[in-house]
Amino acid sequence: MSPLPVDLKILDYRLPTVRIFSPDEDAVIDRLAMMIEQRPALFKGMDVAMNYAEDLPNEFDQQVIEEFLVAHGVNVVARTTGEGNVLAFTASAKSQKSVPDEVISKSLRSGQRIYSKGSVVILGSVSSGAEVLAEGSIHVYGELHGRALAGVQGDRNAAIFTQSMDAELVSVAGVYRTGDQLDEGSKGNACSVMLDGDSLSFQSITQ
Repeated sequence: MSPLPVDLKILDYRLPTVRIFSPDEDAVIDRLAMMIEQRPALFKGMDVAMNYAEDLPNEFDQQVIEEFLVAHGVNVVARTTGEGNVLAFTASAKSQKSVPDEVISKSLRSGQRIYSKGSVVILGSVSSGAEVLAEGSIHVYGELHGRALAGVQGDRNAAIFTQSMDAELVSVAGVYRTGDQLDEGSKGNACSVMLDGDSLSFQSITQ
């Protein structure tokens, strides 16, 4: 069990997952508030799954936790098992269509290029020389070595998520950085890339 009441992880090839360990709802909310305050750009508009420890008491109020997240701009789109398998998509996910629009089950090789009119999930890696363009967000649950361009039609709420950042280029709504301009702390690590004003913000996904 985590020593913290709550953390944020990517489980398998799923969405970023908020894992709840503590039966103390106030402690969970306090920890979430601190995480959001420290990295507001990371959480704003983020799609997350919820994962509740199996030993939480029946009276634990999941709705209070999820309403807190939604009130702070986080999209709660699914609930998962301990292994990250999706149990159910939430009503808000269905109504807001927050679930990614396209899933690519294979890695992209050098020279391959895909374009998505919504958000896209790539379950493998993106090799050097490959390119992903999406009008929404890009989720790469392998390694990102190629080019990733999110929000290509100007969606400033789009973001890029990857398990391992080593991209040749990343761009959100036309604001870009090349590989030699990447944030040093993000290289080789799970992170998100999103707009913070008129510049790109790199945030660690693991809390």
